[in-house]
Amino acid sequence: MGPVISWTILAGGAILVPALVIFVPQSAAAGNIPMLGMLIAGPAGGAAGIAYTHWLMKNSSRLYAQWLSRR
Repeated sequence: MGPVISWTILAGGAILVPALVIFVPQSAAAGNIPMLGMLIAGPAGGAAGIAYTHWLMKNSSRLYAQWLSRR
Protein backbone atom coordinates (compact mmCIF):
# COMPACT_ATOMS: atom_id res chain seq x y z
CA MET A 1 0.00 0.00 0.00
CA GLY A 2 2.88 2.39 0.76
CA PRO A 3 4.27 2.66 -2.79
CA VAL A 4 0.80 3.26 -4.24
CA ILE A 5 0.16 6.12 -1.84
CA SER A 6 3.63 7.57 -2.48
CA TRP A 7 3.16 7.57 -6.23
CA THR A 8 -0.35 9.01 -5.87
CA ILE A 9 0.97 11.90 -3.77
CA LEU A 10 3.77 12.59 -6.25
CA ALA A 11 1.41 12.41 -9.22
CA GLY A 12 -1.02 14.78 -7.51
CA GLY A 13 1.76 17.29 -6.91
CA ALA A 14 3.00 16.89 -10.48
CA ILE A 15 -0.49 17.67 -11.77
CA LEU A 16 -1.32 20.46 -9.30
CA VAL A 17 1.66 22.75 -9.90
CA PRO A 18 1.46 22.89 -13.74
CA ALA A 19 -2.33 23.29 -13.49
CA LEU A 20 -1.86 26.29 -11.22
CA VAL A 21 0.71 27.81 -13.55
CA ILE A 22 -1.49 27.30 -16.61
CA PHE A 23 -4.95 28.13 -15.29
CA VAL A 24 -4.42 30.72 -12.54
CA PRO A 25 -3.50 34.22 -13.71
CA GLN A 26 -0.24 35.56 -12.26
CA SER A 27 0.63 32.21 -10.61
CA ALA A 28 3.93 32.01 -12.48
CA ALA A 29 5.00 35.48 -11.29
CA ALA A 30 8.37 35.72 -9.59
CA GLY A 31 6.81 36.24 -6.16
CA ASN A 32 4.85 32.99 -6.36
CA ILE A 33 7.73 30.71 -7.34
CA PRO A 34 8.67 29.88 -3.70
CA MET A 35 5.07 28.85 -3.05
CA LEU A 36 5.09 26.59 -6.12
CA GLY A 37 8.33 25.09 -4.85
CA MET A 38 6.69 24.35 -1.50
CA LEU A 39 3.81 22.67 -3.32
CA ILE A 40 6.38 20.36 -4.91
CA ALA A 41 8.64 19.85 -1.87
CA GLY A 42 5.81 19.10 0.57
CA PRO A 43 4.34 16.10 -1.29
CA ALA A 44 7.85 14.88 -2.17
CA GLY A 45 8.85 14.86 1.49
CA GLY A 46 5.62 13.18 2.51
CA ALA A 47 5.98 10.52 -0.17
CA ALA A 48 9.59 9.88 0.87
CA GLY A 49 8.50 9.45 4.49
CA ILE A 50 5.75 7.02 3.53
CA ALA A 51 8.14 5.03 1.32
CA TYR A 52 10.73 4.84 4.12
CA THR A 53 8.11 3.74 6.65
CA HIS A 54 6.96 1.08 4.19
CA TRP A 55 10.55 -0.15 3.83
CA LEU A 56 10.98 -0.26 7.61
CA MET A 57 7.77 -2.22 8.11
CA LYS A 58 8.68 -4.66 5.33
CA ASN A 59 12.16 -5.30 6.77
CA SER A 60 11.31 -4.98 10.47
CA SER A 61 11.86 -8.65 11.33
CA ARG A 62 15.33 -8.68 9.76
CA LEU A 63 16.26 -5.37 11.36
CA TYR A 64 15.03 -6.55 14.76
CA ALA A 65 17.05 -9.79 14.47
CA GLN A 66 20.17 -7.77 13.60
CA TRP A 67 19.57 -5.48 16.55
CA LEU A 68 19.19 -8.45 18.91
CA SER A 69 22.41 -10.04 17.66
CA ARG A 70 24.35 -6.84 18.34
CA ARG A 71 22.83 -6.37 21.75
